[in-house]
Amino acid sequence: MRDFFNNITGDDLRRMRVNRRKTTKQVAKALGVTRQTYENWENDITQPKVNQFIILCTYHCIDFSSIFSQIRGKKIDEIKTREKKS
Repeated sequence: MRDFFNNITGDDLRRMRVNRRKTTKQVAKALGVTRQTYENWENDITQPKVNQFIILCTYHCIDFSSIFSQIRGKKIDEIKTREKKS
């Protein structure tokens, strides 16, 4: 379930925030989390929950459906590999 977080790093979040000329406090408020929580995401200390990730993608205009499609494809490949081993 956490595989989709590997597609966006804390550095990516920081770059997107800086490009929008926003502070961590401003982004955190827009996302409905504390400044500390958002900074933990940027510093790769913690990761957002799925619902927070979707809000985050929407805020930064990221097409999260393509990320989920990539994950789905990866999971299907993993299942096929396991089936071949059986």
